[in-house]
Amino acid sequence: MKYLSALSMLIASLSLMEGVYVLFVHPKNPLNRRYFYMTLCIAVWLFGASFAYSGSNREEVVFWFRICSFGFIFLHAYTLHFVITLTYPQLKSPGSLALYLLYLPSFYFQYQSLTGSIVFRDFIQQGTYWTAVPDFNSPVFLLLIANYLLYYVCSAVLLIRYAKKASYLKEKTKAWLLFSAILSTIFFYNLEPFLVPYFTEYKPLVVSPLFSIVWISIVGYAILRYRFLSYTPSRITQEILDGIDEAVLVFDPDLRLVYANAFVLRLHAKESFRFGTLPSNLANLYGWFLETNGLQSALSELLHGAKKSFSCVITFRSFPQKHFQARFSSIKDTDGSNSGIVFIGKETITKSALFEEKGITRKEEQVLEHLIKGKKLKEIADSEHMGLRTVKTHCTHLYQKLGVKNRVQLMELFHTHNILPDRESERRLFPLIEKQPFKKTR
Repeated sequence: MKYLSALSMLIASLSLMEGVYVLFVHPKNPLNRRYFYMTLCIAVWLFGASFAYSGSNREEVVFWFRICSFGFIFLHAYTLHFVITLTYPQLKSPGSLALYLLYLPSFYFQYQSLTGSIVFRDFIQQGTYWTAVPDFNSPVFLLLIANYLLYYVCSAVLLIRYAKKASYLKEKTKAWLLFSAILSTIFFYNLEPFLVPYFTEYKPLVVSPLFSIVWISIVGYAILRYRFLSYTPSRITQEILDGIDEAVLVFDPDLRLVYANAFVLRLHAKESFRFGTLPSNLANLYGWFLETNGLQSALSELLHGAKKSFSCVITFRSFPQKHFQARFSSIKDTDGSNSGIVFIGKETITKSALFEEKGITRKEEQVLEHLIKGKKLKEIADSEHMGLRTVKTHCTHLYQKLGVKNRVQLMELFHTHNILPDRESERRLFPLIEKQPFKKTR
């Protein structure tokens, strides 16, 4: 049985490595944490089984079976919780404590495992192997089977619904991969220890934990091929974005924040934010901005391909006194599916704030308004009932205060620094700069 023990230990290590990787990538994401707990259950199950396979006597085998029961008893509860979090992300908040009722049956079965027998009524040594005797007539055994089959069926149904509703090919593919992983593991977990012995005289070796490699492999493929549970910018990309003197935020398709550049970190200047402890109100895109209602319809069009990007004036909720000329753009993956949204915002100021900062007088401001509209100096003089020399004097003072030499540089200044009109009605969401027509794909 040593080769079974070695194989069990190897698969347990692979499971734990996969879980630790997912947790390391995004430790604050509830989905990643729950997947880590799933892999931890698999690892405990396999580690216990590896010692049970090589047990020297019946008492030792029973002891290690009880240890590994923590893994297989809680695994299906964590699986359903994980699938619910994936398919209904709005239920992941701390307020959804009702979901933890899913674990109550597992605590009961664990108590039965530690105080009596569960699943198998005995273990018998045959040569160098230990075989198990399934307890088909035990009510606790039947309840356990019914419980975990129900949980896995619910998980499969949720994944089917999610795959059918998903708007993007990548999301559909990931859902079907998880669905196939669940069906495969259910089949293999039950085939050798229960199905074959029920219809034949076969004495099971209980190698079912080893089939966890099917689940680990399918999810590993999803991680490598579709970046499942591992959505993160590359280090080079981070360095480039951190060097931009503009706010850059990256959100996944569920509008959860996955990256904020150094400009945003400096803006917030919070050590907890800097080291990864994100405030709960900033975990979602709508927690960042004041114009939530206006954003919803525009972002919906962006996520569903009605347009590729849009620009607007927007305000950070944490800094209502600051305005940003912003651009929201969709991120496309290599297969053309939507991978999320990137926000790039450049801080800007209103004309009144600029005029106050530069010491521009009311008369100079009136002249400036005409200059921006492209009027000639003689027209400005007639409109404001000034002499031509007075208008020229005001222009000279304006250029000096604003640090420009002529009208062309003045217009460039307003364009480059995103100087906004003071009236909110003139800069309200959404002055869309570009809106791409929706293109149907076959």
